[in-house]
Amino acid sequence: MFRTGYLAWGYNLSNPNPPFFHLTSQGREALSRVGRDPSNPEGYLKHLYSVAALNLISKSYLEEGLNCYVSGLYKSAAVMVSAASEALINDLRDTVKDKLEKTEQKIPKNLTTWRAKETLLGLESVFDDKSKKMPFSLREEYESYWPAFTQQIRAARNEAGHPHSIEPIKQETVHASLLIFPELAKLSSNLLEWANENV
Repeated sequence: MFRTGYLAWGYNLSNPNPPFFHLTSQGREALSRVGRDPSNPEGYLKHLYSVAALNLISKSYLEEGLNCYVSGLYKSAAVMVSAASEALINDLRDTVKDKLEKTEQKIPKNLTTWRAKETLLGLESVFDDKSKKMPFSLREEYESYWPAFTQQIRAARNEAGHPHSIEPIKQETVHASLLIFPELAKLSSNLLEWANENV
């Protein structure tokens, strides 16, 4: 690995002595192709950005959450991943609300709040009402996955934010949130695109 250029001696280029070693840029590129598990941030982000576009707020929180996860800071990671999810949901809420206003349709009161749980209820009422207009694949994906995705990530955040024990969040819980996030982001993007044309 040293001879092929994937690893280099030293903690970094300024500290080039053994026994420490670090990944080179070639090593990071190779690692990014290995897998998309959250324990491999580069591979995870490469996969995520290949399936969905994130707004800047969501991207910022997700990347920080990923850094927290690989550092073993699971409570912090749970909160950051939830914030990244809420930024996506807020984008969707704003788009749906704007379309309803422009077409003079009734706006559910839950779409005018900042609370994530209320926002989700408002979006659900709109999408449930209009789901028959959705393409079959999007409707099936929405009905099957949207509640599960949003609930799992919110539940993990609530455990971290309203603790009942010294270790409310386990690695497995945050790992699940991070594995779900790309699919939530992809579904959110698809719903946003559909809402722009059909709400």
